[in-house]
Amino acid sequence: MISLLALISAVLVCIPSAEGRLIPSCFTQHDWDYSYSVFVYHITNVESESYYVNLHNRKIIWIASRNGDHGGVVPLILTVVLPRRISGYSLASLGNAWGTRWYNWRITEQPWSPTSSPPPPVHHFRLDRYHTLEQIQNHLHGLTGAQIVELPWRSYENRPILGANIGASPEKPLIVLLAGSHGREWAAPATLLVMLQWLLSEGATEWRERYEFMVIPVANPDGYSFTWTHDRMWRTTRVPTGCQHNLQTCNGTCLEGPCFGADPNRNWDSDWGTRGISTDPCSDVYPGRKAFDQPCVRSLRDYLMANQNRLKMFLSFHAFGNYFLYPSLSSESPYQDLHVDEQAHRHAGRVYTRAVREEHGEEYSVVRISGLLSEYNGGKPYQISGSSIEWVYNKLGVLHTYGLEVRGTEDGISGETAFHPPTSEIIPMGEENTAGLRALLRHITP
Repeated sequence: MISLLALISAVLVCIPSAEGRLIPSCFTQHDWDYSYSVFVYHITNVESESYYVNLHNRKIIWIASRNGDHGGVVPLILTVVLPRRISGYSLASLGNAWGTRWYNWRITEQPWSPTSSPPPPVHHFRLDRYHTLEQIQNHLHGLTGAQIVELPWRSYENRPILGANIGASPEKPLIVLLAGSHGREWAAPATLLVMLQWLLSEGATEWRERYEFMVIPVANPDGYSFTWTHDRMWRTTRVPTGCQHNLQTCNGTCLEGPCFGADPNRNWDSDWGTRGISTDPCSDVYPGRKAFDQPCVRSLRDYLMANQNRLKMFLSFHAFGNYFLYPSLSSESPYQDLHVDEQAHRHAGRVYTRAVREEHGEEYSVVRISGLLSEYNGGKPYQISGSSIEWVYNKLGVLHTYGLEVRGTEDGISGETAFHPPTSEIIPMGEENTAGLRALLRHITP
């Protein structure tokens, strides 16, 4: 096991003494698990060094410093190594607050230096870890008992949207399980991958014989990939959407910079653009210029419409909040009696959440999506239109259409840990939602 001192030495070798310079290639993220994080501070006086050290309090594993061009008195570089997770804090938000840059590292099994080749990718796919898009898709291709299907459209950045098709037969009712619509919600794909493992196990034989399953772990591959390479909190797609504040110059260029990404869960054609959205193309809740203008959403729509006549159930997984959500009646819906369906929805929700609670004691609430209260909006209803579950319910007429917000709580700073809880919670999240799925399958099966 490489020592922390060796790790710090490797980091300091990467950092030249000239102030303000870093070599990004020394900090390239590779295909391994992240166990430690490195903060690199540019120090200009002794007081600021003490300030940063005190802020970290006793969470520090190791501190190393490198003298700069100040007569060897003031360290120009202060390097701090901390555990990947600090209780009550988000490393990214700490970095933003203190003007730092931070990098993820793993203590590898074999020592290596920044000048040598990085360790090879991890071939054993661990369900109790978060994974890059490439790792997830490689894992899907390696599954036994599932046919890997590429959905009709690729993403804007030409990434495939893959699903694991299990028990395939045109004669069977179809159940679709979806996650990863919002890039930053790592907990949702991780949960679904655990559920997928159960669907391929001997314990799910009865259900594979009765139903065909399509499991789509990452519905927004561009946004998900972006959270690993650029912005951990990125939510939307990566389609160019316009200019900041819709301000353009006379020649059509953006006055204050371009915007990217629409909310894929507000891009469906069910009361599209009517509530809970922003017309600012840089907003996280921008619904797009029109319904289905996002390739990843069109791809899902076309797959669902092609299988409309046998679609039995649709579940869309998100993070976070511990909710079982059922759809609202759209103004365009052919349904006339919402009360009858709402009773069925609430019954299904009680079945699912009871099973979740019995698995690990986690409490989920059963709520109509339009009745969800937002803690960020003074407890007012959480407004949304153009969601996938409301489109499937209102336009395709699928009664059992639900959204799941898996476990997670706000960390008080940025919400980052809520979108990817500690890895120790991944398997329990998957197990409790697998229990919910099993109960729901028994409930809807004649």
